[in-house]
Amino acid sequence: MQTVQLRDRRQITLPPAVVAQLGLSTADELEVCVVGNVVQLRPLATARPALDVRQFVGSCAGVWGNSVEEIDRNIAADRDSLERDVWAAA
Repeated sequence: MQTVQLRDRRQITLPPAVVAQLGLSTADELEVCVVGNVVQLRPLATARPALDVRQFVGSCAGVWGNSVEEIDRNIAADRDSLERDVWAAA
């Protein structure tokens, strides 16, 4: 457990490891509440930059199959298994 010290003007500095673990940056807002004798800090939901889609490249490799033919067969089987009433109602 890490400790912090209350300084002049009631300020504390969060340890770098805590800031990194929570993904905090300068000017992020934290909610403060007291539960019993414990002070809790909770990051407020802030707008974060959108994730780069390239981070997900390859994350679903092999889901439909490992070859073009196997992928085509699996997709065709899934498509054929759908109830046609769903499509007719649309």
